[in-house]
Amino acid sequence: MGRVRVTPTVKKTCTKCLATGADHRVFTDARGVIRPYSLCRSCESARSKQRKLYGPSGIRQKWQCKKCKSTVGRATEHSRVCIKCRDAKSTDYVLAELVARYEGRKYGRLNVHTLIRVRARTLLSRRGATRCMSCGYDRHVEAAHIKSIVSFEDTARVSTVNALDNLLALCPNCHWELDNGLLSVDCVQASQHYYRVGRVGIEPTN
Repeated sequence: MGRVRVTPTVKKTCTKCLATGADHRVFTDARGVIRPYSLCRSCESARSKQRKLYGPSGIRQKWQCKKCKSTVGRATEHSRVCIKCRDAKSTDYVLAELVARYEGRKYGRLNVHTLIRVRARTLLSRRGATRCMSCGYDRHVEAAHIKSIVSFEDTARVSTVNALDNLLALCPNCHWELDNGLLSVDCVQASQHYYRVGRVGIEPTN
């Protein structure tokens, strides 16, 4: 077995987070005296990651996106593409690409449908759609597709399936009734609890 390297530490109060009894790494100064660092190991790690993104000057480092070749700030510490290209890649897949990715795995296409529903729920929640459009229930809402996911061709994109015009925020009961034909889209839109969701947030209804 190889040797396990143990970093010597001492316990003291961190000068940043003020945590008492936190582990601090030690170093040997020019006089040979062992001294502890002023930051605890947690704050020291966070500062190290911050410097990788922003550099010592505190300005976000500029670099070239591998995909669009634009000069933008680094999206994450290890990212090689900009935020715009990363989001476009993660949210605008063609359905055929997702099906091919999950082909051969357990549940196959059902994983694709689950992924699309999760992203649809995220779209609605980020825009404040936290109340059922049919009954007004606000404890838990789900993303219901007016045009079902199965009815789209494999050449369609996820952004088309999860278009805001194709989504409704419904509670589990109303969602089940919509899927089983007991509730229609017209009834939901005629409800007193109905509201429209725009790109920025909830839009006022006349």
